[in-house]
Amino acid sequence: MKNLVISVLLMLLTACASSPSRQAATRLDATSNESAEASFRKMSEELPGDDWQKLSMAMIAINLKGVQSAGEIVRNPELQRPSISRIKDEVAGMTAQEIIDYAAKVASGRMELRSQ
Repeated sequence: MKNLVISVLLMLLTACASSPSRQAATRLDATSNESAEASFRKMSEELPGDDWQKLSMAMIAINLKGVQSAGEIVRNPELQRPSISRIKDEVAGMTAQEIIDYAAKVASGRMELRSQ
């Protein structure tokens, strides 16, 4: 009986040790525009539920950091198409949650997402 208990405990310990650990969060790869887009897409896909919307809104907010008027957006074509490539160096190495948190700190305006 004692040997059976020890065997079961060893099997449980082995199973715990060999089970896959939680995968580390994807970080933004800012090596190139292409790698930034690919890693941003991957981190968006990994987010639960509708959290990808929070990440997208954060990316837009960082793109628009410091913008004071709609006129600035009209005059600057780069601001008309916000992308992760434009801000990749600013958020290099960050996870999705770190990008969301960073956007909350640096956003110059208020953004609201309304469902239709």
